[in-house]
Amino acid sequence: MKFRILIIFAQFFFYTHLDAQQSATDSLEKTLLYKELVDSSKLKILYQLSREYTFNAPEKALESIEKTISLAQKLKKTKTVADALSLKGKVLKNNGDFARAIEVHLEALKMKESINDVLGQSISNNDIGVVYKSMKNYTEAMKYYRKSNQLANQANFGKGIANTLNNIGTSFFELRIIDSAIVYYNKALTKSEEIDDPACLATSYNNLGTIYGYKDAPQIALGYYLKCLEIDKSGSDSYGMILSMLNIGESYKEMKQFSKALEYFSQAEKICIENEAKPLLKDAYHSIGDCYEKMKEFDMAYFYLDKYSSLKDSLLNDESTQQIAEMQTKFEAQKKDLQIKNQIAELAVNKADAARKRILIYFLIGAALLTLVISYLLYNRYKLKQQALLDFEILKQQEIRSKAIIEAEENERRRIAQDLHDGIGQILSAAKLNLSGLEDKISLESLEARSQFKNAMDLVDESVKEIRTVSHNMMPNALLKLGLVAAVREFVQKLNTGEKVKIDLEVNGLNERLEPTTEAVLFRVLQEIVSNVIKHAKANQVSMQLIRHDTELTAMVEDNGVGFDTRKLNDFEGIGLKNIQSRIAYLKGKVHFDSTLGKGTTVVIEIPI
Repeated sequence: MKFRILIIFAQFFFYTHLDAQQSATDSLEKTLLYKELVDSSKLKILYQLSREYTFNAPEKALESIEKTISLAQKLKKTKTVADALSLKGKVLKNNGDFARAIEVHLEALKMKESINDVLGQSISNNDIGVVYKSMKNYTEAMKYYRKSNQLANQANFGKGIANTLNNIGTSFFELRIIDSAIVYYNKALTKSEEIDDPACLATSYNNLGTIYGYKDAPQIALGYYLKCLEIDKSGSDSYGMILSMLNIGESYKEMKQFSKALEYFSQAEKICIENEAKPLLKDAYHSIGDCYEKMKEFDMAYFYLDKYSSLKDSLLNDESTQQIAEMQTKFEAQKKDLQIKNQIAELAVNKADAARKRILIYFLIGAALLTLVISYLLYNRYKLKQQALLDFEILKQQEIRSKAIIEAEENERRRIAQDLHDGIGQILSAAKLNLSGLEDKISLESLEARSQFKNAMDLVDESVKEIRTVSHNMMPNALLKLGLVAAVREFVQKLNTGEKVKIDLEVNGLNERLEPTTEAVLFRVLQEIVSNVIKHAKANQVSMQLIRHDTELTAMVEDNGVGFDTRKLNDFEGIGLKNIQSRIAYLKGKVHFDSTLGKGTTVVIEIPI
């Protein structure tokens, strides 16, 4: 249902707003022709034209954007350059050039960071997330949505906060992590209610309705769609009312309340006819016909499905006519370009005849120089190849050494833990038994002697417990016997018994054990991260997520602590962060630190499996 709504919106927007956009564009183009126009005014018009072209004339948009950037650079308007680059990224994304779109958006983001445009940074991060979403890389999209959300909070931009929360929820939905999607959609709803923004509220209600419809809970979905309809009616939003009525009708249809479904479908049909919204009318006919079919009223079903088919063919014919006109225009332009190219080719032939004699003279000199250059390049290539082999061998040895160090460390931990438990622990237990037996055989007449003997027994007992605790921390039994998930749950459970910090753990997809070394290294890393949070972050809430994908394991730890400046990450003197980075590098993974002063820290770990 959600995908169908997006398609309807694109069609409806095109048919209902094309004339208004064309009028505004014509006015801006005519104003741009005034010779008396100063550069600052010309820049504003060029940027506005670029915005108008972005979604309906991509080729013109790119041309206008380049002119905007050139003039803005001349006038040293850095913010306008960055905003124009953001428009360019959107055009490239709409054209399907995702790699170039991300490159341009990152360039815009870097420029906005240089002028400390916090709101602009939030928008750029969200734009990058949208591109990754179009590439169906929802995990990467979520990272940028989260960063956008942090910056929106920093700028106190309520609408941006609600929007990014909805986007994060959508990413979870696409990953089919439904519970997390619902959590973020509800956060977006709360923020929308707080800022009292009807558009944000309608989006949140629609998203929640869609997800509960996906969960086969049409009764709950219906409640959200009805709230969405109230907002549409209060704002006289005809397009919104049509969509909400169609969604409400679909919910009633799923609940087999066909008369109620037909009531809302018919209202949607009436508004479509009044507003000449043919694409939406087509879908209303289809929904009504499908409803009658389920009611076994086949005559009415045939009547509306026939209207649906006729309108669909009509829309396709209109679209084809428009495409033919566009193709004709392109053909004429190509024909003129071909004539110009032929003239240029004739001039090139004449110049080539005159240049041929000069080329012949230079040929022998060039051949000699070329021989020298080729000899030098071959020699240099040989040296580079040898250097590359040497570098590869060095990296290989470094990897072997790192692997040996980590494996040796884990083996040593295991040995020490076993020695402590089976050696010193057993000796202390025996000492305690001997002291207990000795108590009955010796006479402890004075109160002081009995007190000293009891203290000795307590010290031995405390030593036994301490040895067991140290041994368990060095190599938890849960990690050895049950695996990573059990060990992490046990670790979190122990920390949650205190009052300083509350840790929420969410695990998705980890139903099978990983390779033992991977489990041990990742457990140590998570221990180190949580330890750093407790020692330095001053946080009272920590969220930990373990998500397994087809070829990758993602671990995410978020806290609400004081945060730190990630630009100074390499300046920290402690070895904790370096240990984390080296251990994840050993697993051929990546670790990202995302933090803002006063806004907490997010650590994202990605490990191939």
